Order: sequence, then structure tokens, then C-alpha cells
Amino acid sequence: MNCKECGAKIPKGSMYCKKCGKDIQLVPDYNYLEEDVLSNIIQEGVKENLPDEEVFSSASANHHSKKKKRIWMIICSVCIVCVIIAAVVYFVKKDIAYKQANSYDYQFEKGQEYLLQQDYTAALVYFENALNLRPKDMEARNQIIHIYLETGEDTAAVSLLESMIGEDERNAEAWKNLIDIHASNEDYEELQNLARQVKDPDILELFADYLVAEPIFRPFAGTYNRPLDIEITCAENCTIYFSLDGSNPTENGSPYEESIQLKEGEIQILAAAKNAKGIWSEISKADYTVRYEVPEMPVVIPSGGNYTEGQLITIDVPIDCVAYFTWDGSEPTENSAKYTGPMEMPQGNQVLSVVLINSYGMKSRINRINYIYMP
Repeated sequence: MNCKECGAKIPKGSMYCKKCGKDIQLVPDYNYLEEDVLSNIIQEGVKENLPDEEVFSSASANHHSKKKKRIWMIICSVCIVCVIIAAVVYFVKKDIAYKQANSYDYQFEKGQEYLLQQDYTAALVYFENALNLRPKDMEARNQIIHIYLETGEDTAAVSLLESMIGEDERNAEAWKNLIDIHASNEDYEELQNLARQVKDPDILELFADYLVAEPIFRPFAGTYNRPLDIEITCAENCTIYFSLDGSNPTENGSPYEESIQLKEGEIQILAAAKNAKGIWSEISKADYTVRYEVPEMPVVIPSGGNYTEGQLITIDVPIDCVAYFTWDGSEPTENSAKYTGPMEMPQGNQVLSVVLINSYGMKSRINRINYIYMP
């Protein structure tokens, strides 16, 4: 036997070629050509022993069977490949969808994309998905608020803004948006309610255009013993409305044009100011009482009694009062003699009667003093 690699003769029983070192193949290689030749020889032999018609029929059937089998194999192979491709595509798409569903950036970008197209429904879905991935994210919430405002969903926008302010009371942008919503709806009363809750002066400044200062009364409320001219003032470009019967001045008030006079008694004034936008201030209230006090009984010096030497008689007259007197025991009035200064004590047994009358016509009790002057 010769080596198939180098052609050298190989001794019997040797397992390799001593010249090239190639292993000896004891079993010969399978030869497809030899198989086909052998198969043809066998078939030719069979054909020689069969009638012509049977040989043709057998050959045709055999050829048809092989062709059909080959077609089915092709179909099965194509189906398997299709199934594999479909499975790969499905799992790839599923993986991509999962990653996109859990990607804040993807959800936010898609939201912006639909927002530019003014497809607010789709944009809202993506921004809400982004917010679910980052619950505290301000950008996503601001975009959602923008959509609410564009679609007229003010209630939803207010609710979201209030929650943002609840998390951060110094969130100026959220306050501005909330103020704008109420202002556009002319809900000035709610703006005033919100302003009462604000403690930060910088945030309170945002309400400046929607708050009107309360009217101020001069003089201040209180009890007086003189007539009053009550003035009410407010900020510029505002109109004051007031009432004296306890009714709401924003509903039934009269425009304030001149001071309110109170000569005597009690009065309660309610007043509110309204600016050019129609925004009302809080209602101011002031209670006044004008009660004229009766002058005290006048003090006369010296006191009554017996005197042998001449004396000067003086009467203590308080401010806003005039003293009137008589010497004949009659009751003094505004028509009696008016005290202007110290006066000499007259001789004899005399009775001095003195009364004080203030500028409001109120009289004191009469003070009667009996002087007996005998020099």
C-alpha cells in the first residue's frame, strides 16, 4: 500500500508513513460518485428484468417522490427560518419597548415631539410617564401644566401647582402660574385668600398687582367728647365705598367724597377700596362714639363763710367751658354775667351761684356759696 500523501510505499502493519509521517487511513473515504454509479448499475439491472412500462412508471414515481420531498424540505426550512426571524424581531422589539418605557429621556423627548405637533393627548401621556419615572421632576410637571392650560383644564393645573407649592413654598414659578390662572379667571377673592397664606415677602410681592390696601380712618376709631370729621384714605387710583348701616360696602356702599361728620352718639363705618381692575380690598371697620361729658361743678375760692376783710373770689374754668354767675340766688344761664377774672366779695349776706356751660351747651351743676362779709 502506498501513502496517499507522498506516494511512498508503506510496509504492512504500519500505522503511519515513515517518509511524511501521515497517518494511514484504514477505512477508505466515502465516494458519492461511486455510490451513484453503483445505484445506476443496480437500477439498470432491475430495469432489464422489468417490462418497459413498469420501468418507466417506477422511474417516474421515484422522480416525483424525490421532487415532492425536496419541496417539502424547502418549505419546512423557510418556515423554520421565518419563525426564528419573527422570534428574534419580537424579542428585540420587546426589549426596546421595555427600555423605552423605563427611560425618562425617551418619554420626555416623545412628549416634546407630540407637544410641537400640538397633539396634547399623546404629549400628556408621555410627560406623565416621565413624571412617574421621576416624581419630583420640575420640567415634566411644568410641561404638564402647560398642556393643562392649553386645553383649558384649569382645575387640574391648579391642583398640580398647589402640590408643587406644598413641596416648596418658595417656588416662584409655580406661584406665578397659579396667580396667572386665578387672575385670568378674575378670581380675585381667591388671590386674596392665597396672599394671606404667604409669609415670604418676595413671594408676596408677586401679588402686588392683585392686592388693594385697606382704607385708613382719621381720626382713629374710639370715644370722643367732641364732634368729629372722619376722613377715609386709600392708595392712589382707588375708589372708596362706605356704609353706615352695617351693610357690606362692596355691595351696598356709597362712594366716599367728603368727610363724615359725627356730632353726637355712636356710629360704625365699614369701608373698602376698589382699584381700576375692579379688585376690592379687605373691608375696614371703625367704631366711633361721641359722648359729650357734662362739666364738673365749678370750683370757687374762697369757700363760703363769714369774713371781716375783703376777699377776691376766683372760679376755676376748664378749657372749652364758660362760667356764668348771679348774686341774687337765681339760677345762672348763658344770659347771666360771665366770669372773666377774679372779682371782689360784696358786703353783706350774699349768695353766689355759678354754673359751667361747655361749647356743646352742656351745663354743670350749680355751685351756690353763701358769703357774709361784715367789715
